[in-house]
Formats: sequence, structure tokens, C-alpha cells
Amino acid sequence: MTVETTTINPRVIFISALQPQDVTEGKLWYNTTTKSLYVSNGSKYVSMETDLTTEDKAIQENALNILVNSASATSTLNDWDNMILDRFIDADGQLNTIDTTNTTAIFDNNLYKNTLVLKNLSEQSINGTHSYVLLKTFSNINSPISSVKYSHKVYYNNEDSTVRIIYTYKDLTTYTSNQTHRNIQSYATFTSIPDDINKEVKKIQIYLEESENGPAYIKDVYVYGGSYVDKIIQTNPQTIDNGVKFVQVYSNYTTEGTGNITADISLDNGLTYTQNIPLNEKTAITSTDGTSLIMKLNLNSGINKNKATAKNYAIMLYY
Repeated sequence: MTVETTTINPRVIFISALQPQDVTEGKLWYNTTTKSLYVSNGSKYVSMETDLTTEDKAIQENALNILVNSASATSTLNDWDNMILDRFIDADGQLNTIDTTNTTAIFDNNLYKNTLVLKNLSEQSINGTHSYVLLKTFSNINSPISSVKYSHKVYYNNEDSTVRIIYTYKDLTTYTSNQTHRNIQSYATFTSIPDDINKEVKKIQIYLEESENGPAYIKDVYVYGGSYVDKIIQTNPQTIDNGVKFVQVYSNYTTEGTGNITADISLDNGLTYTQNIPLNEKTAITSTDGTSLIMKLNLNSGINKNKATAKNYAIMLYY
């Protein structure tokens, strides 16, 4: 019998924030910044993407099953017949179930919230003499401001640019926020907060300072109000079997003061709804039966205009 000997080429895993110079085909690189794994094709490192949708849904179901048992005595583990769920890792959700067109709640850092967005600014850039340029004035705001968020980048590596935001209060006093950012060739998001979030703001001015040798850019400037309003998170239609008798809605959420969260469920593609379903309670369906489920998760501010946020949802269906 002839025994063949096969030499297995050794492979190296680089662990660093920067791409390795060694691009030998088959070598691996773990990017410590993006927490992602890449493999070299001989000329560059390409992402090793894995579809974990099924595994992610199973993990969510398990976590939400635990929530079912701990949150309500009216339900027991896995006594439901079907489950629809998603978590908000981006605007349309991990499983793409969120209807971003009809959702009015504000997506922010893996959750939806009922903050009022007063103003916004699309992309603008400057390319001048390394001085401050006034890009936008938001006038007649007349409301407390909780924060201003914006995205910023510069054209050249290792150069910096400053975003200057001047808050003018109703009493005509001002507060200036200067935020200098360096070496950001891709858009990054930053937050400016006025020195008094309870004080009524009359006007906000957005300035951008040019980097030394090339343009600077700013976009997606959002001015968040200090008060909260009623908002909804709406799902896309989800295909189900007809004959649903009860539903139970869950969410990892936070509320303050009079803020609260309820749900509206439609089984006939939005024609009729069972409204104001409380979270964590098994509730009878009173609207028209059907095979296309839409949910509205209501982020209610209440009489005192308080906060309500949600990180995910699960809908248990009982037949």
C-alpha cells in the first residue's frame, strides 16, 4: 500500500486594527476595530460573511421565552402557536420587519424612541481657507433642546476639522459647542448637548471649519427636542395563518413618568385593528380575522410628554 504524504500549508491569523501588508492567499485577519474576520484572496483581504439569521432568531426566541415566563403569569413557556419578532440593530430591524416608511419613531443606537426631531440638514461641504463657515441657521425653535446629532468627515487623512454649534436661548444668552475631529475619512456620528437642556432655545447655528488642505463634510444634522411626543413603530405585513384568537406582545423597553407603550394589531393587512393592547398580557383579538399581520408599537408620551423607547418586539399568536 502506498501512503501519500500531504503537506498542509500553515496559515497565520493577524490580529490588528490595520490591514496586514502580508496578503498571501488564505491568510486570515481579525479586524479589532470592526470585530470582523477577513481572508486574503492573494491581493487583498475580503470579509468572511456568515448568514446567522436563523441562529439569531433562535437566540431571540429563547431570550423572549424567558421574558414570557418572568413577565406574566398568564402565559407559560412555548404555549403559543407562532411567534413574530425582531430586534432593532438598524432602522428596519435584524429581520427587516420594520416598515420604515410608516414608522414615525426615531431610530437611534439600536432602539426606537419618541423624541421630537425639530430640524434636520442634508449633506453640505466647505472647501476654503481654514476658517469657520456658517452652513445653517435653525430659527424660531422656541423649545428646550436635548441634543444635536450630526455626521462629519474630512477629505484628507490625518487632518482635523471643527464643528461649531451656537445655541441662542430665548433670553438671548448663548452657548458655543466646539467639537474637533481628526482623521475621519468616513462619516462618523457625534452628539452636541447644550449647557442647559431645560432652557428654551430660540436659534441654533451650525458652523463648519475647513481642514487644512481639503474639504470637510457634514450631513444628517438632527435637532432633538427636550420634550417627547407620541410615535409609532410599524411592521411590514407578516404572512400568518388565519384564525388567531389571542396575541401577546413583548418588548425590551424603557419609559419615564407618564410615558408608556401599547400595541395595535391588525390581521387583515391594516384594515381593522385591535387597539391599545398592553405589553406582557395575553389579549383577545376583536378585529377582523385575516392572514396578513401588521403591528403598531405605540410609544406614548402621556400627559406630561415623557420618554418611551423600545429595543425589540415579539408577538405570540394563539389559535
